[in-house]
Order: sequence, then C-alpha cells, then structure tokens
Amino acid sequence: MSKQRLLNILIPTYNRDKELILNLSRIKRYIRVLGIENDVNILISDNGSSQNSISILRNYLESCGTDNFKLFIQQKNLGIEDNSLFLLDHCDSIYAMFLGDDDYFDCDLLERIICYLKKGTVYAILANYYQIDKEGNVIGKLRDPIQPDKIYKKGDFILAEKAHQLSCVTFRVEGVLNAYRKASISTLYPFVFFVGYNLSKGIGIHITEFPYRNTMIEKKNFNYEFDSLMSDLSESFDSIPFLSERNKKIAEWNFVKRNARRIINAETISHPIKFLCKVRNRYKINQNFKRIIMFHYVFSIILHPIVVLKIVVPKEIKEIIKKTMRKGDLR
Repeated sequence: MSKQRLLNILIPTYNRDKELILNLSRIKRYIRVLGIENDVNILISDNGSSQNSISILRNYLESCGTDNFKLFIQQKNLGIEDNSLFLLDHCDSIYAMFLGDDDYFDCDLLERIICYLKKGTVYAILANYYQIDKEGNVIGKLRDPIQPDKIYKKGDFILAEKAHQLSCVTFRVEGVLNAYRKASISTLYPFVFFVGYNLSKGIGIHITEFPYRNTMIEKKNFNYEFDSLMSDLSESFDSIPFLSERNKKIAEWNFVKRNARRIINAETISHPIKFLCKVRNRYKINQNFKRIIMFHYVFSIILHPIVVLKIVVPKEIKEIIKKTMRKGDLR
C-alpha cells in the first residue's frame, strides 16, 4: 500500500492559464528544491474555462513530465464554492492547502508549512499576505505585521476569521467535508468553516514572516455586495461545531473591525436609513452580527464625529472616516 501524501495543494481556476502556469512553474521548482516530491501533489480544477485556455494548460502539464500535477476539467462553471468542494472531495492527502490561481507564495513559506505538517500536531495554518496588481506591483500593506509564528490553542477560533482569503489556508482533511455538508450551509467562504472545524480539534498556526502575494484584479465575479460578505462569514461562524457564543462574538467583532471599509463607505454615509434597513431586513445575518454592525454604524456616523473619533470608534473605522471626510464624500 502506497504511503498517504502529506499535502495536496488545491487550485480552483478559471480562464487564467498564463497566471496559473507561472504559479505551477514556481511550485514545481520549490518541490524539487525542497525534495518533497513524495509529500506534495497539486490538484487543479478548471471551472469551465474556454477551450483555448484549457488547451494551453493541458499542453503545459504534459510538458512538465511530473506526476505531482492532476487536472480536472469541469464541463460547466460550478461557482467558487462547489469547485472548491470538488477539489476537497478528491483530496487524498492528510492536509490540504487552497491556493488562488493568481496568488503566489515563496519557497520559504512552503518549507515552513511542511515542517509544521510533518510534526503531525497542527490542525490549521494561515499565512500573511500583501496585495499586488496584475503586473506584480505592490498596491497594499501587509495584512498583519511580521512577528514570530503565533500558536492558537485548541478551541481558540480567532484565527478562523482570517480565513476568508482562500490562498495558503492549510488544514487537516479528515472529517471536514462531511462536517461542512452536514451543516447544510452554502457560502463563498467555506475556508472559514474548514479552519474553524479544525481549531475545534487541535492547534492552529499563523505565519506572518513569509507573506504570499494576493493579486487584486479590477473585478472578480463573486456577485456579492459589500455587506453580503459579512452575511456569508456569519453563516460560517454559526456552523462551526463546538463554537461557543462568546468565541463566535469575538470572531465576528474582530472581522467587522478589520473590514470596516465594507461598512463605512460612501453609500452608507449618503443613505444611512437604506443601509440600516438592508442590514436589518435583507441580508441573512444573525442577530449578534446585526447588533455589531449597527453599533459601529450608529456610533461612527449618527453621533458627533469628533467625540466618536476620540472615544468610541476603533482605529480601523477612524481611518476610514478621516479619509472619507478629506475626500469630501460626506453629503
């Protein structure tokens, strides 16, 4: 009986053959440099791309001469959630790592992750990142400051709220897909659930030293409005097994603070009643999440801005309000 692979890197892709081939070339080199050919496989699921894109990708993989790549072709576009679940369903390794087709990590990060995985005591790993444009130019700051790797104990779900970005989200495969299906949820961010489920089983690691590069494009076809992201995240938090109300509130609160720009923007400032009605009635956000959003909104917009900026509002929202006021968008 062949030994089970340590890690499968799962890459959902759609019409990005150029970016994906660049990514695969780098990963292939890393695998060779680290000598982990028997530990790592890459599973790719093409989500209904054009025939030209598929042909280019197939030709590249055939020229690689390696058994570490496996390509699946979907006859129609399944959507990001179902395509991701398809890859996880075909994952036969102990651990899985999701990776965006146009997001790039360095060899140092893969080496660090493999070292943790070989110890066998880790259940989830997340990495730091910064944003780049299509030409590779840096356009954003690091999501988190660089510091020593942080260990999250079993049951500490704060790490899960960072997992909405799929790239380099790494976790134990056993039981996670069945648990997700049993929860009967549908979300653009199942990765939050995958990490949360594993944190209910054991420890997690946050690596900030080797950030990957998250490519930002002008428009991603995710079909969500600014507050729908929070609805999906809330549903993922709700469905994590063994997640206490206290930990759920902490995770949701942290996420709202980190994504204040999705709450405080020109639309919400210009149309406060419309925004509050949206949060209250339209989106399927749980009661705790609604209270969090409304609290931030009321205290940052309706009350006197100077008092709020000095006393109440978290740092992230202060910066958003200041920038908005400088641009003259308050009207």
